[in-house]
Amino acid sequence: MISLFNKGELGAIICTSSMIEGVNTAAENVFVYDRHISISKLDRFTFDNIKGRAGRLFQHKIGKVYLYNPPPEASDFEVNIPLFEGEDRLVPELLVQIDDGALSSAARQRKRAISESSYLPLEVLAQWAEFGIDELNSLAESLQSELDDSGSSLYWKGIPDFDAIESTFNAAWGTIRFHKHEIRSARQLAHFANVLRRNYSVRGYLDELVQGTGSGAQTGIDTCFNFMRGCEYTFPQVLRALNDVIDAIIGQGVVDYRVYASQMQNLFIAGELRALDEYGVPIPLIQTMSDDLDTEDVQNARRSLENRDSPSRRRLSAFENRMLDLGLDLE
Repeated sequence: MISLFNKGELGAIICTSSMIEGVNTAAENVFVYDRHISISKLDRFTFDNIKGRAGRLFQHKIGKVYLYNPPPEASDFEVNIPLFEGEDRLVPELLVQIDDGALSSAARQRKRAISESSYLPLEVLAQWAEFGIDELNSLAESLQSELDDSGSSLYWKGIPDFDAIESTFNAAWGTIRFHKHEIRSARQLAHFANVLRRNYSVRGYLDELVQGTGSGAQTGIDTCFNFMRGCEYTFPQVLRALNDVIDAIIGQGVVDYRVYASQMQNLFIAGELRALDEYGVPIPLIQTMSDDLDTEDVQNARRSLENRDSPSRRRLSAFENRMLDLGLDLE
């Protein structure tokens, strides 16, 4: 829809505020109809982002914004940068990531005290500080007793079963700080992960998880896409952090969550084909054609897609071929 609009084949787009989320449009005019996003009032920051969609450099001399309601009032705000507020006020999560040579004597002492009181090596704390220093230590403490049981579901490598996924994420769920992407529990996460992995299409994944039709299906659809968003960074990072923490406790090589973390980050798409998304190929089309593409060489895969006479392209509908051409800038 965006591509057709930018090419002038669509004269207008009626949309939600999602259009400000990094979407590059060529709109000369923007009409702001509502003063709310869902049930929240439109704030000035978001309003200014929406307003900024009007006009495009080298295309429109002037962008025009039409309002149906008064604009939100401007508000003052401050940007605090902890790194520049003095070493005595640095939070531990920042302090452990700074080289000793850049710290004062007092700050180095604080950093040493953090390291000496930790269950984990300083390099692990620095690598995964985003999850919280105290929280990482609590995680290490709780994992020590769990790992004493040789039959624990935490002992796995490669591709885990349902119980292993649930147990592993459950270890982190209430301990370290991370965005849950509206997933309610480690058990729900394990279920969604297994469904996504065994389906070869986004449609199949949605069909299996979403209940209801029409507007009654919207909550389920949102949850499915929120989970996929979590797969792109947060959930794989949790697995990698857990792997490093466990390595620090019982030694390297006993568990290996990294293979599965990489697969999850690629949304379980074969090999390196997930990278085609960065070239503008929609994920459902990547999944549809994955059997015909070089899964280990993205450039080869892209060249195959650019060949309109290739077997994979001949199997696509006219609409899908048009989407692929738009994504690859072949039009």
